Amino acid sequence: MSELQLWLAAGGVLLIGAVVIYNRLQEAKVRRRAEEAFGQPPADVLLEGSAARASVDPMPAAAPAQPLETVVLPGTEQRVEHELGLPQPADLPTGAGPVLDARYEAITAIVFANAHPGESILHNAEPLLVGLPKPVRWEGLSANGDAWEPLQPRAAYSAVRAGMQLASRDGRVSDPDLTYFFTRLQELVVTLTGEVHPPSRLETLRNAERLDAICTEVDAQIGLTIVKPDNGTFHGTRIRQLAEASGCVLMADGRFVRESSAGGEAFILSNAEGAPFVAEALGGLHTRAITVVLDVPRAPATDSSFATFREFAVRLAQSLDGLLVDDNRQPFAPAALDAIGKEVERLRQVMRAASIEPGSPLALRLFS
Repeated sequence: MSELQLWLAAGGVLLIGAVVIYNRLQEAKVRRRAEEAFGQPPADVLLEGSAARASVDPMPAAAPAQPLETVVLPGTEQRVEHELGLPQPADLPTGAGPVLDARYEAITAIVFANAHPGESILHNAEPLLVGLPKPVRWEGLSANGDAWEPLQPRAAYSAVRAGMQLASRDGRVSDPDLTYFFTRLQELVVTLTGEVHPPSRLETLRNAERLDAICTEVDAQIGLTIVKPDNGTFHGTRIRQLAEASGCVLMADGRFVRESSAGGEAFILSNAEGAPFVAEALGGLHTRAITVVLDVPRAPATDSSFATFREFAVRLAQSLDGLLVDDNRQPFAPAALDAIGKEVERLRQVMRAASIEPGSPLALRLFS
């Protein structure tokens, strides 16, 4: 290679080096101006990986959640739990109490953040429970916390149980009925801070169905009607004399009621033509038919209760020169009355098997 070629090659290398140095200086100047305008550039996560993530400030810790009541989502078994530090259902007494029994009521436990007098709980609950299809009864947790007791107005309670009756003569509660009940109790604990613990919806509906089936089977009213053979009428004054002589009392609803020796209605005497018996109007009353009624589930089941009912109807018919007839206005034969007596006893046994004593307070509630 000639000397000229060597100088030309060396000059090209120097020129290239100068260009590279100039470019680096320009890049540094641009970067410096950018940093002065916008501050430090963010870390390049793709290039620096975990080192870049470590340089980012952690998210501030969330503030402690404020205590909120338990929210029950209507129509489901789902529950959103909020920590109130209150007893849970497992910490409360289980089983039937002196007032409530899961076989007959949908029982919901309510635990309060602070104790409330019974009268305050009822006062706040009453307007919320308007419109429920069945009655609601209450129990409160005793002072020592080991048993339920009938809710006392003046006593303070940290936990209570509300039970809506599952069935009555007009049918059983439905799933929407339960939703309405649970939702209203949830509104109660918004006012009186606490948590609501409803029962299993599925099991409650099963209990309601079973109870309704029993009530439907035993809901019988035996009516023995007395008429005049010649299509004549009975005078109100004479009816009253015979009824009161047999121990019947005229009630405000226009029926004569005979009480059982065990308490409760043994049977009733009513005007078969519909008009109620009114004391002031009996002197001018004339009716073609009267009916003696045995309300099977509501009448106390003493050994002589059906016999007393039957004897009263027979004797009353004889005293009024009337005829004892069935719903088709056909005369009752003694054998037919015997058969009715056996059926009444069978129905009472069905009730007892379900722990519903005929004529008991429970029976009176279920067959109201």
